Amino acid sequence: MNSDYMAPLLAAQVICVEAYSFKGKRGRIENIRFNNIQVTGPRMPESYFLGFDAEHGVKNIRVSDLYLNGRKIEEIAEANFLIREFAENIILE
Repeated sequence: MNSDYMAPLLAAQVICVEAYSFKGKRGRIENIRFNNIQVTGPRMPESYFLGFDAEHGVKNIRVSDLYLNGRKIEEIAEANFLIREFAENIILE
């Protein structure tokens, strides 16, 4: 394994895998709040938000009080959020 590897901090991705999907159907990820996340390490791990299509998206995700080594992260870029198509209203506060 690469010594620079860091597992994702947050991951919201719409997939269709029989083990996780009801009758093989895709769902949606909506209206989730993450609060008071403290990260200690050399850098902020990536977090990703990936919808599948317009009907199976990721939306209304709020991340409040995200810290790296005791310093509050204020910007999406600093938070290392990967926000792709069909993911909307991903908010850092």
